[in-house]
Amino acid sequence: MASYDILVPFVGTFICYGIFHILQFLHCQVTYPLRYVSGPRNPSFVLGNFNEMLDDSKLTEKWRREYGSSFLFKGLYSISQLHVSDINAVTHILENTGLYQRPPHTRDTMVLEDRAGHAYRGYGLDADELTIVVVRPDGVVGAVISAADGVETYFRKIFV
Repeated sequence: MASYDILVPFVGTFICYGIFHILQFLHCQVTYPLRYVSGPRNPSFVLGNFNEMLDDSKLTEKWRREYGSSFLFKGLYSISQLHVSDINAVTHILENTGLYQRPPHTRDTMVLEDRAGHAYRGYGLDADELTIVVVRPDGVVGAVISAADGVETYFRKIFV
């Protein structure tokens, strides 16, 4: 009998915790400011569009033709990801970062793809080689590296 006295509140707490997070997720989906931006359908709640993107490297180009220069797709666990390829929109977003809220798990992550090759020319790099540019939080380029091993070496020197 004593074990039930401990087990019932313990299980009840986990159930309430789960319900809270489900309701929080649903609330975010219903009130998401970009929920009306078009994009591809979500084939999987857990994987989102992730598998499709792994199978087809040109998929974002197809979606860009189909949905325009700005569209939403779903990442892992159906987290909405905004894809913007209009230079004016990207410039506005980068100049007004305070206007655009980002979820905590993506606040420190921004991926910019230089399709026109301006950065390659500016840094004197070969566009045919994989190049990783590490930008510090203060906006200074910390390293220009030509392989993933270089990233590990760079961060090993910082986080000794």
